Amino acid sequence: MIAFFAAVREEVAALRKQISVEETVSEAACHAYRGTYRGRELLLVQTGMGKKRAKAATRFILERYPITTLVSFGFAGALADELEAGDVVLCSEVHCAQEGTVQKPSSYCSDAGVLALATRALERAAVEFHYGSGVTVPQLVLEPEDKKKLGEAFNAHIVDMESYWIAEMASDRRIPFIVIRSVSDTRQERLLPFMRMLTMDGRVRWKEAASYFVRRPQHLIALFHLVRNVRLAQRSLATSIDSLIAGL
Repeated sequence: MIAFFAAVREEVAALRKQISVEETVSEAACHAYRGTYRGRELLLVQTGMGKKRAKAATRFILERYPITTLVSFGFAGALADELEAGDVVLCSEVHCAQEGTVQKPSSYCSDAGVLALATRALERAAVEFHYGSGVTVPQLVLEPEDKKKLGEAFNAHIVDMESYWIAEMASDRRIPFIVIRSVSDTRQERLLPFMRMLTMDGRVRWKEAASYFVRRPQHLIALFHLVRNVRLAQRSLATSIDSLIAGL
């Protein structure tokens, strides 16, 4: 059984609509949907954001289901200048940036066989993609200069908050895994401090959001731009995952 892990509802929504669901589970603070798609049995897992949620959800799923391949997917921030919103990145390696240090810690490599299958699947579907590496961080990277420093420190192309921890648990159990992400904010873009407005499930805290934009109405333009980028990322991610399922 192939398991697909993503953090928030917007990342799993397209695949969730396509699955013929046979079982729904909500435990360990995650939501999982077991079913079939394109004749393949698969498991779709919404973990929530960050290390704690990602590890708890992955541990729960791997103890409960006979997973043969694991895919970490979703949105990511770009750390490379050439990446644009909606660009898809297949990660050959994922690093971890521990809070308070710039030292390069251990990393995990995507399974070579699964990476080759994914490459052929995306090429057959004429999906444009980049090869790269990722780095997982404990919190959102907001400033362009911080993105630049992070990319240079780890020689990484994208940043997220979950992939390293999912890869760690898959590697511990010798389960082949791959990381595929779609860019939702470019290296040059400054993110607003949205984390304060989101729950760990990625849902908007409307009271905090309303208060923020009442005091900073000029930031609404940046919000609309981010919404546009997220939609681009959703479309390219949905196409990529559809092609990936067909090829695995």
